[in-house]
Amino acid sequence: MSPKTTLFLMLATIAIGSAAFYSHFYERERRDEQERKDKKIFLLEDKKLQSIKITESNSITQLECANSEGCPFNGTGEWKIESPVKALGDSSSIGSLASSILNLQLNDKIEFEGEINSNEFGFGSFQLEIKLMGQEQPIVVTFGEASPVTSDIYLQTSTQPKTVYLVPSFLKEQLKKDLFHWQNKKIIPEMKSDSIQKISWIGKVSFSFEQSDGEWLITKPAKLLANVEMIDGLANGIALLEAKKIQINQAASLKNKKPDLKIILTSDEKKSASLSFFIVPKTSEVLVINEESKDLFSIEKSFLERFEKPIDEYRSRKLVSAKNFSLLDKVVFTFPKEKSEAVFDYKDSKWHFNGTTADEFSLERVENIINQLIESDIKSFHKIGASEYKVLETPDLIIDGYSKDSKLFSREFTVFKNTELISKGELSNEVLRFTEAFSRVYPVRLTDLYKKNNKTVIHSDEVEEKKEDHSHHGHNH
Repeated sequence: MSPKTTLFLMLATIAIGSAAFYSHFYERERRDEQERKDKKIFLLEDKKLQSIKITESNSITQLECANSEGCPFNGTGEWKIESPVKALGDSSSIGSLASSILNLQLNDKIEFEGEINSNEFGFGSFQLEIKLMGQEQPIVVTFGEASPVTSDIYLQTSTQPKTVYLVPSFLKEQLKKDLFHWQNKKIIPEMKSDSIQKISWIGKVSFSFEQSDGEWLITKPAKLLANVEMIDGLANGIALLEAKKIQINQAASLKNKKPDLKIILTSDEKKSASLSFFIVPKTSEVLVINEESKDLFSIEKSFLERFEKPIDEYRSRKLVSAKNFSLLDKVVFTFPKEKSEAVFDYKDSKWHFNGTTADEFSLERVENIINQLIESDIKSFHKIGASEYKVLETPDLIIDGYSKDSKLFSREFTVFKNTELISKGELSNEVLRFTEAFSRVYPVRLTDLYKKNNKTVIHSDEVEEKKEDHSHHGHNH
């Protein structure tokens, strides 16, 4: 056999084998898809729901899609309840039901030529009606009894009236829920947590907060920087607050009573929401009124605890806000007692001394000190006597931060009783206290920024007497 003939036969064999291989797997994929479709009770992937009606004996629950274009079966639509009461629906619970309807599969089926004996399969008063957008007649699903030989139940549809299906029981069980299951449980569904700009409350303690450029400020009882994570958590907790019980149209029963706590929210769209909380004596229950609703909600009493804390719990523990720190491009260290200063500029992702003796400074140490402004937390807030507070009149260190020559912040630090570094607080006679590690990092004289200095910055008289040498800032230079 010639080489050309051999090559031709090899190529032909490869081509035939590839075609057979492709055909086999393509056909298997097509068969699998067809089997999946054959097992589904409904083929509704491209349809949208208008309503769902659940009937059990004389009890009717009517769920209506709140979107004019209809609700998809993937659970993303908005829903409302039309019967037995008019209320907002729980889009998550109803969306889950819609998904279960879409994915319902048969395990077996029985075909009949004539009429089906409903009594034989237990078909009766339990029905589900599905109305699709653009279709006048609903699809009616009738549930029967459990099969005597399997755990499946019998099911019949109006689209295939001469077929009895055997299906898993989960859909029927999902439908046997009380009204509360289908109701919206969020007490303020109209307010999203990321849209809240103002929070205020009146109760055992009263506070007001306002958001500006991603930061929270305490506006009452004093103007202070707030703990962003904590107030974000409060806003999120209020926006997502869910009732454990709902009393329809019962809010009026508490309208004239004084609440134990009142919370007022304002969104970035100037929308507001007001919640009033009433503690039920000798129980762990709290009743809640949303002034936009006629319903009365019930929650756990523990929710109120987060609104009863002292002011320090809501304050920022940072010396500088994250926003200001991100804008920082110049820092000035001033040492009033020795009338000296050092200026550092941030360029090319590094801090540089703005002067002629740059080689004297430990820029690594300077960067560490500046970073502590945002990395270290204030340990505590303390009130001290007026005589002690006079010590802070002439601080050992002032740190001023700038952005394009606009001052962002100014912080003063003073060595207190030779043992710790403290700073002025925002309130009268208030000082900020820090950890021992923080006190060791901070300079109290210009030479503390020099490379040659390797001594602890803050020290007691005993340490001074012994003239012990310590590693400065945790670095050996």
